[in-house]
Amino acid sequence: MRYEVTRYLVGTLFIFLAVSLLPPLAYALWWGEPTLTAFTVTVGLALGVGWLLRHRTAAFPQEVTTREGFFAVVAVWVAGSFLGAMPFWLSGEIPHMVDAWFETVSGLTTTGASILTNIEALPKSLLLWRSLTHWLGGLGIVVMVLAVLPSLGVGGILLLKGEAGLTPERFTPRLVHTAQILFGIYACLSALEIVLLCLCGMSLFDAVTHTFGTIATGGFSPRNASVAAYHSLPIELIIMIFMVFGATNFGLYYRVLTGRGRTAWRNTEWRMFIGVLSLATLFIAGNLLESGLYRSVPQALRDAAFQTVSIGTTTGFATADFATWPPFSQTLLLLLMFIGGCLGSTSGALRLGRLILLGKVSTQRLRRMVHPRHVELLMMDGAPVESETVHYITSYFGLYLAIAALASLLLTLCDLDLATSISAAAATLGGVGPGLNLVGPMSNFAALPVLAKLVLIGCMLMGRLEIYTLLVLCLPAFWRR
Repeated sequence: MRYEVTRYLVGTLFIFLAVSLLPPLAYALWWGEPTLTAFTVTVGLALGVGWLLRHRTAAFPQEVTTREGFFAVVAVWVAGSFLGAMPFWLSGEIPHMVDAWFETVSGLTTTGASILTNIEALPKSLLLWRSLTHWLGGLGIVVMVLAVLPSLGVGGILLLKGEAGLTPERFTPRLVHTAQILFGIYACLSALEIVLLCLCGMSLFDAVTHTFGTIATGGFSPRNASVAAYHSLPIELIIMIFMVFGATNFGLYYRVLTGRGRTAWRNTEWRMFIGVLSLATLFIAGNLLESGLYRSVPQALRDAAFQTVSIGTTTGFATADFATWPPFSQTLLLLLMFIGGCLGSTSGALRLGRLILLGKVSTQRLRRMVHPRHVELLMMDGAPVESETVHYITSYFGLYLAIAALASLLLTLCDLDLATSISAAAATLGGVGPGLNLVGPMSNFAALPVLAKLVLIGCMLMGRLEIYTLLVLCLPAFWRR
């Protein structure tokens, strides 16, 4: 393995993060906040280390092997999250490094789980950086797959299938151009939401930070009460719409922009996604009314719709404490934590496209039991699905559930109750954020022991890196020459 590949990529990331830290640094400088020193030191450290790592590499190699690519991607994410935690730790606002790392990993992986007990007490420059980590991480893995990992050959193609859709779809022949198109769509959606939220009465700072959490389906809010602090139906509707936009396959936007809107509308995964959210909203609203917890139909529909969309898109914003809702509603939300949004989006969890394909495979297997000689081609949106894709997704499904079960078991060793353990594992592995009981929407992860936080950090990284990227490093064969 040529470690100069890793050095070059990590060095490039450090320089990129140094530039990304300039807006909160400028904010701290303009308003004279005490975090100025922490941001200045972090930017200087990032630039110095980044330059040193790149300087030691004469030129980036044109051909990257599978092992080098996997190792580089993991190194980039782990090193980047440590660097991103520095402002929280150096400023003293989060005195324990594990907590600062947890908060940063949660941001970059767009999970939204927090250890902060009083968010509004933090300097606004830190809150801006906290939300900016969402925006950076939301499209980060997609761009990484499209712009870096395709050079890995078969390994890169497998990851591309897992992140960007059932088949690797290039918008243009050049992958760099494809990444630029994705970023342009991402930035335009973000700008539009900021404008709409400002028109609804939000301050510019709140509009920017909530937009970063919405489009990236992250969930960090600068308010202790999250979106519930505004008591505004227009704000909730705008955030709901853009949460759905963030959880939609970005390839569909390109089809619409290039005059292929009909094919985008006929996309099975997206239509199923909207159907699941709609049905879940109606079931939860009915359950809330039937239980007597809500007496107003509009209010029940409003809270049910927002929390369903928030959890179903793996965003994690809150307008109600669903930890106090009836067991049926809580269970339905827990299932949504595992499902997630569409492939090729900023959403997390299993993704609906994989589950649709699993359903098709299971149905096909049942038909073969009745007609053993019947030959049937597996199709998805009119296109045949390769057997390699089926094997990848079925194994991913098994690994995902196994990791969720193992993480839940480890959390119970930390004396956490079963509901807290299962929901915390599901929420962090799926990038949702809030769970149930001790880690509910109106609580946080601060009270968890260090071991539990480390387990959940692993879940967040593993879920955002599509599991395989991290697990492959655990194989002895990976390190053999």
